[in-house]
Amino acid sequence: MIIENIGDFLEQLKKIESKEGNSLFYRGHSNEAYELEPSIYRKNEKRVFLYIENEDKIYRETIAKIPYDFKGKNTIESLVLMQHYGVPTRILDLTTNPLVALYFACVGDEDKDGEVIVFDIPEETTCYFDSDKVTILANLAKCKNNFRYKKKIFLDLEENKERIKNLFKKDIEKCSNTNKESIISFLESKRDIIAKKTEQLKKEDLEKNVETIIEKLIIEYKGTKLLDLPNLSDLDCLYNKLLVEISSAYNYRVKEVIIPALNNYYFSNLLHYIREDKSYFKPIINPNDIRSVFAIKPKLDNPRIVRQYGAFLIFGVKEKNKEMPKVENNWIIRGKKSTSKERLIIKSSNKKDIKDELSNLGINKSTLFPEIDKVADYIKEKYTAKN
Repeated sequence: MIIENIGDFLEQLKKIESKEGNSLFYRGHSNEAYELEPSIYRKNEKRVFLYIENEDKIYRETIAKIPYDFKGKNTIESLVLMQHYGVPTRILDLTTNPLVALYFACVGDEDKDGEVIVFDIPEETTCYFDSDKVTILANLAKCKNNFRYKKKIFLDLEENKERIKNLFKKDIEKCSNTNKESIISFLESKRDIIAKKTEQLKKEDLEKNVETIIEKLIIEYKGTKLLDLPNLSDLDCLYNKLLVEISSAYNYRVKEVIIPALNNYYFSNLLHYIREDKSYFKPIINPNDIRSVFAIKPKLDNPRIVRQYGAFLIFGVKEKNKEMPKVENNWIIRGKKSTSKERLIIKSSNKKDIKDELSNLGINKSTLFPEIDKVADYIKEKYTAKN
């Protein structure tokens, strides 16, 4: 859809429906060819990364040069301030006001067509500024470029949970006439078998042997020879009791031992940086969060954020070398990657007229950028003599 004026734009907005529980966000691109990538992942004409190799240095040097501007700010607040003043970061500006997005689609790249992208982002991936998930991803900015982890190790824990749940099913189905007291006594004797292995786990090479350790524990359970017990008449009772006992033991072990151990192995530096913001933070980072993109509803403590109805996307990293995860395509309901294939394109020839319309509605450089230098630029542009 070609947007020729604000009226066209508003008509298109009326057609947009948000799913229940989701939130609508908008972003304006002055060039419709731009991708949804934060500036820290920007590349040159040869597709070589410009900044990501030195992200930790960029973060620290910015604060070192002007520490008074960052005094008292946590990591995400520091990234937001850096973003506003043009420092490359892993956050990407959004707005909750579609007319603000339209303004940014019309500013710059005067010879290129612009675009307004509309997002419908699920509640579970929309976080407030103080969310632990936001804190985790923000502190990736402090990590060196050799940051890495193995997601498969964490995934194996989930897969093994299902295997353990069903471990005895075939054995149990062969049983009959066993009394409940014998089964309960057996289960209670094995209740802590996994917990007692925690010291062994701590001494193992986690990356190589987590799966092997789990297999050993499974073999131990299998070695208890359920078939030697008297038969059981109430098979469901046995299976359910066994399921609860094994699942609770395994969940305890994963939560209290394996995840913290893996966190300390892969994320020790990241955990240290997170605790600079939240000293109480426990070593329970979920790798699914690390490799995600989240929408942030920021703290409205900055005049520019307030004027621009600001929000952000924050990008995590994939398994190694700070590779960028992608925005989910199903979040984009208007844009080149949307499933609807509909786009809100602003032709370059219409940009000036739409900017003038927006200015009449109070949306211009002086209102969106309240800093005195931006206001001065606006006044000069407005009152420059026209030939």
